[in-house]
Amino acid sequence: FNAVVNACAIAGQPNESTRWLSKMQQRQMTPNVVTFSNIIGAFARAGCVEDALLWLEAMGDARVEPDVVVYSGVLNACTRAQPPAVDEAMRWLQIMSDRQLDPDVVTYSDVVNACAKAG
Repeated sequence: FNAVVNACAIAGQPNESTRWLSKMQQRQMTPNVVTFSNIIGAFARAGCVEDALLWLEAMGDARVEPDVVVYSGVLNACTRAQPPAVDEAMRWLQIMSDRQLDPDVVTYSDVVNACAKAG
């Protein structure tokens, strides 16, 4: 299921990726960090910060711990938002730090891109 969720994300169909998550759950399969990362990434590609954050919250509700890739997806959503959500990106970068997660080059690139796009 994760491969299909990811394919939908890459194809720019975030709502379709969530539909596959529902099918996965109907079959008593538990979503994991990869599943949520793909869905958050799908909404990030669409520039939908609010939806990406809702899925991050759903991830917590499912007791799945976000990793650096997940947070990078949220930061990417902040970068793609119109206008870029710089304050939100900086807030999530701080949350990562507070949770003892080390940002990687992708994480920092998203924050820099958000700042550059905002001017």
